Amino acid sequence: MPALPPTSDRPIRYTVESYHAVIAAGVLTELDKLELIDGELINKVRITKEHADCVDSINLYFVRRYGDSYLCRAQNPITIPPHSEPEPDYGLIDRE
Repeated sequence: MPALPPTSDRPIRYTVESYHAVIAAGVLTELDKLELIDGELINKVRITKEHADCVDSINLYFVRRYGDSYLCRAQNPITIPPHSEPEPDYGLIDRE
């Protein structure tokens, strides 16, 4: 269920579950360009060509070096209950 509207003394604080509910209800879409950090909706930083090139280079390096042992994820969400679902530039995740 979505949180109550913010007031000066009560900002919205989402859980991962309520954040997903707001998305499922169509209140937020991909066009909103937000991520959930510590219960707050934070605007994602615009990805420039230089930024994208850097992430691509990092991805190529890690896939070549660790591709069989680790999951190499570029700019995908990572759910950290109960209040965060950041979308880091890169994640190197143990497959075990």
